[in-house]
Amino acid sequence: MSVLDENEKRREKQLIQKAMLLKTRKERDITFNASALGVYGWHVSLPVLLGVILGRFLDTHLPLPPMSWTLNMILIGFMAGVFNANRWLKKEGVLKNTNNRIKETKKRLSAPRKKDEK
Repeated sequence: MSVLDENEKRREKQLIQKAMLLKTRKERDITFNASALGVYGWHVSLPVLLGVILGRFLDTHLPLPPMSWTLNMILIGFMAGVFNANRWLKKEGVLKNTNNRIKETKKRLSAPRKKDEK
């Protein structure tokens, strides 16, 4: 095998990967992606909003001069929201489906090809 053959094979593999990526992107249902994104947004934004409300309440009733309850509750709400959203995505299989597609694509690319297939 010459260097040219190896470069051609590498280039062919890159082109196949790009084609498979475009194909999987086209196959995705836009409503499914939009709904998953919307649910993710709600899972993150509601805990942050609750953190703001709780933080403002604590700032007025339990003031601590060097510390802002509101800022701390916003951060805690954001972390809790991201954790819950990721847990929901794993439970619903959104992340698993994406990982399965990636694995299937890698499996197809690594499978030996027949000579008459092009």
